[in-house]
Amino acid sequence: DVSYTVTVHNLGNDTVKNVSLKDSLFGKTIKSPASYSMRSAPVVSGNGLVANSAFDGKTDSRLILPSQSNLPPNTVTSVHFIINVVPGEITSISNSAYGNGQIRIGLTTNTVVSDTSNAGNDPDSNDNGVWNEAADNVPTVLLIPNTHTLFIPEGFSPNGDNINPYFTIQGLPTDRENSLTIFNRWGN
Repeated sequence: DVSYTVTVHNLGNDTVKNVSLKDSLFGKTIKSPASYSMRSAPVVSGNGLVANSAFDGKTDSRLILPSQSNLPPNTVTSVHFIINVVPGEITSISNSAYGNGQIRIGLTTNTVVSDTSNAGNDPDSNDNGVWNEAADNVPTVLLIPNTHTLFIPEGFSPNGDNINPYFTIQGLPTDRENSLTIFNRWGN
């Protein structure tokens, strides 16, 4: 299980309206041969945002419902969800969520503000007052340990009958080189 928390900060003095928060898991974060299923739908902790119970990261990438989500000034709200990942052969998952909303400038103008998630909880990791620059938009990377059991077949028969035609060792570590030495029955 992988538990994600996306924290949304309104660092300004105006309410951000129509807040949208998206996370495309299928094909972007979880790539074939890996697969995933939803373990827990998004849940909001804090004020202003409304969770989207239909979120699945594939057909619906909206973590929250924009038409019902507004973030008051100086507010921090989090969205939590859990997925179950079947890693296949992948050894890491790189994920980013994307958010935007509208603020009013003057009497009539709505301006779209946006940001991409950062690895960690600080939206301005270099403390320069600019939170949507490349240094602050580093994806969250999860390394998946190799939990495969090592299986070495006793033999193989590449004789054209399509029964055991390949010698495949399952569960080898992928983070380093592996070597194989083969001996015949006479030790050669």
